[in-house]
Amino acid sequence: MFNYVYDIPSAPIITLTDALSTLERNEASCNGKSRLLVALARNLGYPARIKGGIILTESNKRTSHAWTELFINGAWVPFDALNGHFAYLPANYLELYEGDAFLVTHSPGIQFDYSYEINKQESLSILNEEAEDAEKVTTFSLWGLVKNKSISKKNLFLLLMLPLGGLIVALLRNIVGIRTFGVFLPVLIAFSLLETGFTTGMVLFMFLILFVGLITRPFDNMGLLHTPKLVISLTLMVLVMALGNYLGISFGIDWLSSLTLFPTIILTISAERFSKLIVEDGFQKATGTLLQTLWAVSICFLLFSIKGLDTLLILFPELLLLVIVACMLLGRYVGLRWTELFRFQPLLNSKLA
Repeated sequence: MFNYVYDIPSAPIITLTDALSTLERNEASCNGKSRLLVALARNLGYPARIKGGIILTESNKRTSHAWTELFINGAWVPFDALNGHFAYLPANYLELYEGDAFLVTHSPGIQFDYSYEINKQESLSILNEEAEDAEKVTTFSLWGLVKNKSISKKNLFLLLMLPLGGLIVALLRNIVGIRTFGVFLPVLIAFSLLETGFTTGMVLFMFLILFVGLITRPFDNMGLLHTPKLVISLTLMVLVMALGNYLGISFGIDWLSSLTLFPTIILTISAERFSKLIVEDGFQKATGTLLQTLWAVSICFLLFSIKGLDTLLILFPELLLLVIVACMLLGRYVGLRWTELFRFQPLLNSKLA
C-alpha cells in the first residue's frame, strides 16, 4: 500500500484532495496521499488516521504537512507517503493536530495571509526555559556568544575542547609513549566522529587510508613528485566523498548523507598525513602510528561523549586554566614512558638480578 501511494506523482495541490480524486488524477500533495493511504488501510481492516503539523526547517514558510498513522500490533506507526518515510518520521516533524482537517482555516471571501517563522534555538541542560541569560549561573559564561549567534554551540564546544583534548593526547604521548598524527589532529578526528557516528567514522577513516594507498601506486610508477601526486590523490578522494554524499541524499542512505564538510576535511587531512608518513618512515612504522592514533581518537571520542561536558565548559570556561596547570606538571616529567617499561623489561630484570 505504501509503495503504491508513494509512486503516485507528487504535485503542489493546495486544495483539499480526497482519496478518490487522488486515484483519478494520479497526482496529489501530502493531504491527498495521506487520505488515500488511510482509505486503503481501512479497506483492508487496519485502523488508520491522519496526523498533521509542520516540517521544521530554519526558514519562513506557509505550508503545513500531513501524514498517516496505522494501528499495527498495538501501536500507532507513522507513514509519510509523500516524502517516502516508511514506519518512521524524522526528528524535525512537529505534530500539531490529528484528524482530517487543515491546520489553518478561515472564512471564505476575506483577505487572509499567514506564514510560519521557524528559528533554531540552542539550549543548555542546566538552564531552564525562563532563564534569559547564563549570567544567572556564572559570570564568565560564554553562552552569550551562542545566543547572539556569534558562534554555533558545536563550534564553541570544539574550540573549548581543543586544549582538553590536546592534554589527553599529550598524556598519551609523554606518559604512555604512543605516537600520533600530531597533537590536535586526533582531537579533530574524534570531534568529526560526533557527526558521522563512531563506527561509521572509523570505517570511513580506514576507507580513506586504503584509498590513498591504492590511488598513489599508479602515480608512483609515473615518477611524479610527491606534492603534485598528493594533490591529485586528495582531489580524487574529495570527489569520492562528494559522490558518496550525493548517493546518500539521492537514495536516503543516512550514513552517506552525513558526510558534511567538517568531517570530510578532517578525515582527508588525516589520510594525507598517513600518506606522508609512508614516504618518510615506511609502511610498517606508518601503520603503527595510524593504529596508535586511532587509540588516541577513541579516548578523545569517549571524552567528548560525556553528557553535560559541553554545558560545563561553556558556562565555566575558566576550568581550562587547569589544563595549563596540568601541562606545567606534565612538562617536568622525565621518567620512563609506559611503553618503554615493556620494551626495556628484560634489561630492568637483569639489573635487578
